[in-house]
Amino acid sequence: MSESLSALKLVHEQQFHTLLGLIKQNHCKNVYLDIGTNIGVQIRKLYQPQGYPDALILPFFTKYFGNSRKDVCAIGFEPNAVHTPRLLNLQTVYRNASFPCVIFTNTAVGNHDGNITFYNDPSAAPIHHEWGASMFKWQANSVPQIALQIDADKFVHNLIHHWSRTTSYTNNSIVIAKMDVEGAEYVVLPHMLSHGSLCHIDFIMIEWHLAFYKDAVAFDKDMEKLLHYFTGRSQFCKFHVINLDDESYVNDTSLDLPDSSRLLTLMKRV
Repeated sequence: MSESLSALKLVHEQQFHTLLGLIKQNHCKNVYLDIGTNIGVQIRKLYQPQGYPDALILPFFTKYFGNSRKDVCAIGFEPNAVHTPRLLNLQTVYRNASFPCVIFTNTAVGNHDGNITFYNDPSAAPIHHEWGASMFKWQANSVPQIALQIDADKFVHNLIHHWSRTTSYTNNSIVIAKMDVEGAEYVVLPHMLSHGSLCHIDFIMIEWHLAFYKDAVAFDKDMEKLLHYFTGRSQFCKFHVINLDDESYVNDTSLDLPDSSRLLTLMKRV
């Protein structure tokens, strides 16, 4: 186990080094955080919206990023090792086509740095790509795996620290996020709120997973109100949250994995 963790940490360090390179080379005018990226469909909606015309998330991408996305750094996080080969392939193809994309594979977001036991979703149909995999063992036949965990608050502060020292970062720079982490939102968000990193995020779309907290009646609305109330106390905080679960094109059947030549052609049209 220690050897596998060492290997995961090395990959994580390389991925973070790549992200810093994109930032320092001024590729990031805006940032999209895909927290719980699964097989990367939401990142594909960001960079290839024409392939996902009915996606619920598209109006928000357009509102915050406009129609040109080649200056949006997409940063994904996915702890499920089942998806790692596909995500690494997707990341490589996008970067080869000059789309600034970094996906932290085998990596969960949490309230501290370390590692966690992560459980797969054996009940999910193949087209759903283990969408119920979670840090919680909610199915008796779930298979545990080890994943890295990063401190979400520390990561965001570190991102802003490096980004704000580049010419691509301006007062008009935008950070939006999608969070679909199968119950971990109740761990991550209070931590980010109490340490201030939520105020670096302009807009976040969250799927609340009340099934993990059966006594929390309408807790999602209460949580959203609390987040708005406390972040709204600061004049420097532009944070806004909505309950949005865009599971459209969950099987990604609209397009095959893109190849670099097609993406380069697409980029020239943007």
